[in-house]
Formats: sequence, C-alpha cells, structure tokens
Amino acid sequence: MISEAQEAAVVQARGKSPKFRQDRKHPFLINVKDGRLFPNVGALRDSTNAGAKDYRIFTGSPKATHDERMKWLETQGATLPSRVVDSGDAEPFDIGKATVDEMVAFAAAEYQVTLDPKKHHNALRAELRALAKQHGSLAD
Repeated sequence: MISEAQEAAVVQARGKSPKFRQDRKHPFLINVKDGRLFPNVGALRDSTNAGAKDYRIFTGSPKATHDERMKWLETQGATLPSRVVDSGDAEPFDIGKATVDEMVAFAAAEYQVTLDPKKHHNALRAELRALAKQHGSLAD
C-alpha cells in the first residue's frame, strides 16, 4: 500500500512525462468514428496503443459542434485557413528538428495531406521531403 505522499509524487511525475502531457500546439485528437475530442497525449497517439488508429490530430476549433467536427473529418482538415505565402521574417520549417506531431500538422496545413502519425519519424521526414520537392518548396 502506498501513502498519499507517494501517490502525489507518482501523479506529479506522470504529469511531467511527455507520454502523458497534452500537446500545446494541437491539444486535441478526434475519434474518426464518432467525432469525439480527446486530449492529444502521447499515450493515445502511441502506435502500440490498439485504438490509436481511430484518432487523428484535430486542427479545427475545440468549440466546434458535433456536426462541424464530422464535416472536418469528411474533408480531413481541407478547410484549414489558407497558408501565408510570404511571411518575411518567419523561419523555414525544419523537418530535421520537427516532432512527429509537428510534421503531421505541417503537412496538413501546407499541402492538405494527412500523414500517418504512427509511422516512424524518418519515414515521415521522407514523405515531407517528397511533398516539398513535388510542390517546389524544397530549400537547399
């Protein structure tokens, strides 16, 4: 049996773990079957999780109605706001430093392509590089 202090320490440590911390850039996942939103945490995105295939990173409004979320699922986020063509002082996206979630979100925003977040990060980098080359936006 553990004491309350030990339990509090476990809860605090779990909150600091990347596996259980909610992503700040894209805080929600959407269930592809019923449109429910879930916190975007590594434990749900993990490819070893049997139910991970039912979740996608949700880039829509967290206040969207059920019908709006289902519409978003039908279009797979194609209704994302238009991207900025020339932002001037913005740094280019570096796929070498990007996380899997950042690469998936970038592909959705820039190329309207949904990458599989369960793939290995090197495979995602190769896909992004091919997309960039295809769209003529590959920096040297």
